[in-house]
Amino acid sequence: MLSPVSVALMGGTGTGKTTFVNLVGRAQFLVGHGLESCTNRIQSHQFDFEGHPVTLLDVPGFDDTNQSDVDILKIIADFLFNEYQKGRCLSGIMYFHRISDNRLTGSAARNFNMFQKLCGTDAFVNVAIVTTRWDEEDEDIAKERLEKLKTKLSVVDGGAQIFRHDRSYTSASDILRNFVGMTPKPLLIQREMADEGKQLSQTSAGQQLEHEILQLLEQHQREMASLLEDMATSRDASSLKELEDDCQALRDLISYRQAEVDRLAGTSRREVVEVHGSTDSNTSASAQISPRERHGRILRPTGEGEIWTLERWLLGLRWIQWEKGASRVVTLRKMPNADLIGN
Repeated sequence: MLSPVSVALMGGTGTGKTTFVNLVGRAQFLVGHGLESCTNRIQSHQFDFEGHPVTLLDVPGFDDTNQSDVDILKIIADFLFNEYQKGRCLSGIMYFHRISDNRLTGSAARNFNMFQKLCGTDAFVNVAIVTTRWDEEDEDIAKERLEKLKTKLSVVDGGAQIFRHDRSYTSASDILRNFVGMTPKPLLIQREMADEGKQLSQTSAGQQLEHEILQLLEQHQREMASLLEDMATSRDASSLKELEDDCQALRDLISYRQAEVDRLAGTSRREVVEVHGSTDSNTSASAQISPRERHGRILRPTGEGEIWTLERWLLGLRWIQWEKGASRVVTLRKMPNADLIGN
């Protein structure tokens, strides 16, 4: 039997990871359709490939519809840490990207940023960018996007290769063959947690995820301010009720995002003691600093206008009153010097 090959497949939901495993490994993993994920854990499939025992690891994306990004990061980190403790490293990583995606924005950008932080630059030479869904895009446009990817992705500068996958067994085999004979390398998050004793929130991936969530919080803050402005000028009872419902839904989402930031730090503090047994003084001291203290203010000014706290948003909702039988709304007053969350 020849040397074993172990490859992790990463990327967003619907990029073709599970389909690739089913194709080249003759597996029967459930494939999601559209933007709904069918992978809520790391699925492992083992098979023989040209005499080599191969293990393909189907990793859920950070846009999973069933689990939070914090849960996904924890699943990945736990698996990689345990593998590293057993002396096992990946032969490489395939990152799946839809060529039909015009730009790396939104969830596509978030997945790619997290992927880079998990790997680290030293492991880029063992990375393959697998572009998919070529049949859904004009050939010339797709080729132009491929050339842009080659020049814009830092992983390519670090040694990663880009492949075109056409959903055929031949194409999948050619890509997998690239990993045969590769020297396995530890990923950055493995070295950070196992060798450096870092907690999950202190790793590059953990800090990147915290940054991503904080950006979403700021976006939600701007959306809330816009909704409140619309409520202040609404003259229709049904429209006002709809806006109030939207505000409540957004407030729930903001609370969820804040809890995720706090949970990322809180979960890490508990688990680092369970995994490592103890922490050094520097790690322990840093762990006691909450995300709100580290950043000072979770929601910061991102432009002109006033900053609304969650508590005052709720107060603002109560100030907006629809007078039965009247055709006006009490104007929502702007509140000067609104405190920021965390103060």
